[in-house]
Amino acid sequence: MRYLFFSIFLLVTCLAPAQILDWGNAQKIGSRNYFCKYIGYNNYGYYYLRSKRPDFKSDITIEKYGLNLNLLWSKNIGNDRSERAILEVVLLQNKLLVFLKEDDYASGFTDVKSISVSFDGAVELAATTLFQTKLSAFFNEDGSDRYTIKTNEEKSEFMFGYVLQSEKSIPTLNYNVFAENGSYKASGGYAYTIKVDQFYINDLVLNNNFIYVLISYNEPKKTDINTYYHDVLSINSSTQATVKTPVVLEGKIQSDLGIYLDTANQSLQLTGFYSEKKSTSAAGIAVYTLPLSDPSKYNVAFTAFPKALLAKIIGERASERTKEVEDFVVNRIVPRSDGGILLIAECFYIEKQPYNNYTSGIQGAAPQSTIIRSVYNYDEVLVISIEPDSKIDWWQVITKNQNSVNDEGYNLSIATMVKKEIIYVFFNVGYRNNNDIMEYSISSNGKMKNRVLFKSTSYYIDFTPRQSAQIASGSVLMPLVKDRKFNLLKITY
Repeated sequence: MRYLFFSIFLLVTCLAPAQILDWGNAQKIGSRNYFCKYIGYNNYGYYYLRSKRPDFKSDITIEKYGLNLNLLWSKNIGNDRSERAILEVVLLQNKLLVFLKEDDYASGFTDVKSISVSFDGAVELAATTLFQTKLSAFFNEDGSDRYTIKTNEEKSEFMFGYVLQSEKSIPTLNYNVFAENGSYKASGGYAYTIKVDQFYINDLVLNNNFIYVLISYNEPKKTDINTYYHDVLSINSSTQATVKTPVVLEGKIQSDLGIYLDTANQSLQLTGFYSEKKSTSAAGIAVYTLPLSDPSKYNVAFTAFPKALLAKIIGERASERTKEVEDFVVNRIVPRSDGGILLIAECFYIEKQPYNNYTSGIQGAAPQSTIIRSVYNYDEVLVISIEPDSKIDWWQVITKNQNSVNDEGYNLSIATMVKKEIIYVFFNVGYRNNNDIMEYSISSNGKMKNRVLFKSTSYYIDFTPRQSAQIASGSVLMPLVKDRKFNLLKITY
């Protein structure tokens, strides 16, 4: 049954005849459940995390919503003990797994454990220990993650990948692979022989007995802080044999890259940007194809941005001078049916801004202290259709300027949905105490249309783009706040 609730404060404009809106039951929002995070979905329902903090490291609630989008159950997991932090919650074939770490400062080690939650909401009483590692794992000094947890496509296995870095700054990639029931399958590591800084697991793919990892790192003595190198590690988890493929060619600097496994062509695809200057800017498109049979025999192609694209983003005069755009990162890669690629990217950067704080609130009445605040910026969206030979077929730029302070950009960025030969892009457009939700649609020939999907009048409405998900061909699931209440909305085209 579909629940269609249209309140008088909400004006829905220009709905296409084939568009269907399904609403769940609204829930009150409190300090403990303000933030939400998407886990996944299956034939039984949709799963989200709720928390009072945007990092979801402690005191979280797991919620299951039925296929009619109504809340079925809600379970609180974790607490505020600093030595026991929640790392991630993953959806597997037959259950949910909560990953957490327990630190023992006396021994200098961390235990990684898991707690299972059944699809009917039953929570395992005791945690299962998966493995133990050094206390310095998982987080960088700035608090950013130094680990990733991924499942295989069938969701029957999961992998825990993390980085250990010695005092000499020589990093080692470590991995542990487990079956769904937590039984051990494989483990190993790959140690770099060079000193690096800012070492990241960019992304990884778990496929049968093979692990493919995209690594990004900086060599401070050789390059400036804005230049990164990228490697692909192809690991046979059965034999621990590892092939490292440096992703470099023709002296160009690699900018942001996305990775996906092309099972039809038995290859690993890396698509993103390259630069002539530094890793935070982009001069054009880079497409890498690595055969799974021999990743070292990869093929690469570069295509420079058209002048009109540069002018659209940075202006005519600036494009003549710099010929590069700044801070674009890969948002999504969509394979085309002809072997080409649709690349969706977004301009994203964080500004650190100092400001003076007065304890009394009045300048001169109390000592001041300097506080650093983080400003999250999400600007233009770039959609590029790439031919099988890596040439640019067409491109579109969606102009938007979004920013927020100290909230990790929770309501910023975009949600996307692909249906046959049309891609949809959604985002919030805030105006003081009101907010519009915009929809852009781009056809397979590059023609773009836009409209206001929802328009606030008396009350505020917005959604969380990065926690939205495409759940079927032509359907997107959005968590949103409507009339100060949490709700789920499914839009079907």
